[in-house]
Amino acid sequence: MIFKQDTLDYLRDVKKNNSKTWFVENKDRYNDSLLEPLKELVEQLTATMLDIDATFVVEPRVDRTISRIYRDTRFSKDKSLYKNRMWVTFKKKGSDKVDFPTFFFEVSPDGFFYGMGFFSASVKSMNAIRTKIDADEQAFLVIIQRVKDAGIFLPEGESYKRNRYEGVESEVASWYNRKNLYLINYSEHVDELFSEDLPQRLKEGFDSLAPLYRFFTDALFEQMLKDEGFERM
Repeated sequence: MIFKQDTLDYLRDVKKNNSKTWFVENKDRYNDSLLEPLKELVEQLTATMLDIDATFVVEPRVDRTISRIYRDTRFSKDKSLYKNRMWVTFKKKGSDKVDFPTFFFEVSPDGFFYGMGFFSASVKSMNAIRTKIDADEQAFLVIIQRVKDAGIFLPEGESYKRNRYEGVESEVASWYNRKNLYLINYSEHVDELFSEDLPQRLKEGFDSLAPLYRFFTDALFEQMLKDEGFERM
């Protein structure tokens, strides 16, 4: 078992007691119930993630694969000091320069979710994906049908009101017309969070998304090769 009931209790408590004094007094709970389980989860997923992309950052530590609990309040009306949710991300080395898709897992007091996609895709990146779909639509249809058949993830992300896709495949249009794109599985069944099967569930889910991840990254690399100054990572 990676997570336990106090993981959720701690996240609820940190929201109610959002002060430095309380956080310091409960630092052991933060480490034992939240940070250490997240580190263990990263370690258990590392081999699978490197099989998907050998350039993923996989160090099990804060600011590498694990989010900070401290909030940046400089530009926010919400001045609470600490987050009541934490997440893990697997992203390519050097991806701060280009918005490559990432794999993610997040836990909150209400449950957890996981998936793959863009945190905030740029117009340029989404256009690169559309160009790739135009060039290889049949391959894309095969990939998204496999995702649909697996029944694990649903595509989400804000869509344009006006249809940008000129083809006849409605399945393609629902992806093509998005301003941002990610695939996600939500769970409010907290007992699943405490299951020893959770790492295997995430591995199988992430594996099922690997072909789509590679389609996205190939699209971005093809765009990068058209731009001066970029080399394939």
